[in-house]
Amino acid sequence: MTAVTAKTYLEYLDKEMTIMGILSTFCVGVIALVVDRIGSAEFGKYTLFRTARESHYWFITAGSAWLLLAAGLFYMQRSHLAWIYGRISVSIEGTTISGYTMEEWLREANTWRIWIPYRAAFSCLALGFAAYGIAFVGAATQRTLPYAWLWLPPALVWIIQAPRFVILWNSDSETPLRDFLQSVFSRKKIQSD
Repeated sequence: MTAVTAKTYLEYLDKEMTIMGILSTFCVGVIALVVDRIGSAEFGKYTLFRTARESHYWFITAGSAWLLLAAGLFYMQRSHLAWIYGRISVSIEGTTISGYTMEEWLREANTWRIWIPYRAAFSCLALGFAAYGIAFVGAATQRTLPYAWLWLPPALVWIIQAPRFVILWNSDSETPLRDFLQSVFSRKKIQSD
């Protein structure tokens, strides 16, 4: 790979870092907005926010916690991308960093495992909005929802995300799902022999 290819990839990383910063800020902004609206709801009259505060505060708390975790994970991804950006930038000049050449840093930057915090952050973002959604639907219908429903969104999200974690299992492969399945079935065959 050439320095021109590396510089093009650096432009891509720069855009991704900007996106991660925006997503992190968005998560914190949503929390601030929800907490402000719920905290400032008037006691004397019925409002959606007052009902959510009084009857569904566990869902609001859980949603805020999930969104705060998502913000942290997006920031963590941004920080990691900045670290890789710096390593590639220095290695363009021909300097070997930590035993890696520019080509090796570019290969490392393009692996699945680099994006683990990003994928986890989107899962947390979905969980946060699911918890808020449950709270506001419960408040709008004036139904008290069982706290056991707090486990429903995480269970659904992790079931949906299971294939992505399988991909991360074989993150250096071009066909991670197929390689994972082959390794599972070959282990079963070895164990049965």
